[in-house]
Amino acid sequence: MKSLAAASAAASAAAEAAGAQVNAPHYVRAIAPYQGGRPIEEVALELGLDPGSIVKLASNENPLGMPAGAREAAAAALADVGRYPDGNASALKSALSQRLNVPLSWLTLGNGSNDILELAASLMLAPGASCVYSQHAFAVYALATQARGARPIEPPARELGHDLAAMRAAIAADTRLIYIANPNNPTGTLLSPDELQDFLDAVPPQVVVVLDEAYNEYLPAAAHYDSLAWVRRHPNLIVARTFSKVYGLAGLRVGYAIAQQEMTDLLNRIRHPFNVNSVAQAAALAALADVEFVRRSVELNELGREQLCRSMSAMGLQVAPANGNFVLVRVGPAAAVYQQLLKAGFREAQLRAAGAGAPCKARRPAAARSRSSRFSPASRDGVEAVKVAILGVGLMGGSFAAALRRRRLASRVVGYDLDPQVCARAMALRLLDEAAASPAQAVRDADLVVFATPVGSMPDLLGQLAGAIGPTTILTDLGSTKSDVIAAARQALGPAFARFVPAHPIAGGEQAGVDNADPDLFQGCTVVIAAQAQTRDDGIVRMQADEHDRILASVSHLPHVLAFALVAQIAGQPDAQRKLSLAGPGFRDFTRIAAGSPEMWRDIALANRAALGQELRSYVAMLEDVEQALARGDARWLEQLFDLASRTRRNAGGGARG
Repeated sequence: MKSLAAASAAASAAAEAAGAQVNAPHYVRAIAPYQGGRPIEEVALELGLDPGSIVKLASNENPLGMPAGAREAAAAALADVGRYPDGNASALKSALSQRLNVPLSWLTLGNGSNDILELAASLMLAPGASCVYSQHAFAVYALATQARGARPIEPPARELGHDLAAMRAAIAADTRLIYIANPNNPTGTLLSPDELQDFLDAVPPQVVVVLDEAYNEYLPAAAHYDSLAWVRRHPNLIVARTFSKVYGLAGLRVGYAIAQQEMTDLLNRIRHPFNVNSVAQAAALAALADVEFVRRSVELNELGREQLCRSMSAMGLQVAPANGNFVLVRVGPAAAVYQQLLKAGFREAQLRAAGAGAPCKARRPAAARSRSSRFSPASRDGVEAVKVAILGVGLMGGSFAAALRRRRLASRVVGYDLDPQVCARAMALRLLDEAAASPAQAVRDADLVVFATPVGSMPDLLGQLAGAIGPTTILTDLGSTKSDVIAAARQALGPAFARFVPAHPIAGGEQAGVDNADPDLFQGCTVVIAAQAQTRDDGIVRMQADEHDRILASVSHLPHVLAFALVAQIAGQPDAQRKLSLAGPGFRDFTRIAAGSPEMWRDIALANRAALGQELRSYVAMLEDVEQALARGDARWLEQLFDLASRTRRNAGGGARG
């Protein structure tokens, strides 16, 4: 009886803890945080590179840095940072007003042009409203929309750019905001002035249009247009620009908006006070006056852009039209190319399906010529083939290979299995490029080694790899227990243990074996990384190995043992076949995992026997309580137990596959 009381108390505590969480709107919790470029120092430390040798291309920054005059102005402004900045940025706005020939009352300053995009969303969007932006447009548009609980409308792109006809047709009765990037980030496409003017003329006056011109200054001379003339004609138009790109002030965050007075007044009502600091204001004012720096930046960009496009085309790669300070290139397996360029000292932007929706493309800024020259036709062979070695080609290993194949993440997949016929079958299924005769042969020159064998065979397998693992090879495993695996890896791998990532994707299938390999087996599953820190993001959970084994004993290993035991109990009875023929969905759902590999689960149970034994003892105590309740006919106790279990299971959600 105590076990039920303890379970009820634990469930109540969990419910109270859940209730104590921040009661944020569901649409905010669903946001995937924006991922910017990683710092050079972080990449250098990870890959053992000299920070000075790394060329950061991921954020479209100006390779010339900031203007000298802006640097001096920023240094001078530091002397007065004990005081709040000019909240109206009067000097900077006055200079912008004169340069742009627009009234001072038409200008709004932002903490980068991202701040302007967010201000527009805050002004116009809320639950019950919608926002239109193109597929393959700047990721912040979707984030700003989702953060306000508004409905996103994303018409398909046309040739990687905005399809204005489709966007016009997508405007709904609840549409309040439209984002357009020109040139588009991240694809670099450009809309003509006539297309834009016709679109603006057709947009209903109650719908605000944000024309994002972060890369406007980099346009080829023949492509320049006067968007401020449209602002004079359209009270519902906001033009957003930035000092981050051609002016070289990305780290100081200064952007601005041009819109008619009423719109500007509304934006300034919701703008945070002092959103542009005094150092940034001083630097931006000096940068605006440095016309020569802007000219050199544009000229250098044009030379680099031309060289990059020519070199990429000479390599037989498809290059998108480039109108900013970056070039979009179709490279095939973008993730693999990204990793190889990272090893070579390049940080570039890789467009993924979850972001820009272009998983086979990489974006490379048109940096200084000395950097762009490193992307030459000869560099084609410098993008090394990615070799993945999979040790153990059953359900898990075969599924991993199938996923690599489908997503084109490896140019060569080599497998090894204790049973040569399994590898032969994997070859017949075209999951492997090569079947190795030994583990050492499989891992030689591999970029990634994946252990997908039963955990009981790991120590012996690791021992056979001495001297075969390369100096940059990454190793990981897919096993369901971690403490024993980590101990064996630490002993066998020596210095290479620093590159071992103990992982457990919580996935599986009803049927074992390579014939049941599924490229989607790991799709959406939680992956546990056995590490010291306990953090969670993007479906990855990091925890210590002993905690992993304790938790998995409860939610994975115990259910498997129970399923095996229940089926074995019935199988040993004289009328087993008759009973099984009458088994309903409940029995089949509960015991489907008993069709898994006996050898694999034997090894898992023994490797985690301490934690599993503790869970079994608790479970046996619970069953004894059930038996006693049945004996005394205690309907209330049984109902409480079933209700507790029912509520807990419903709140647990669907969980991972397997």
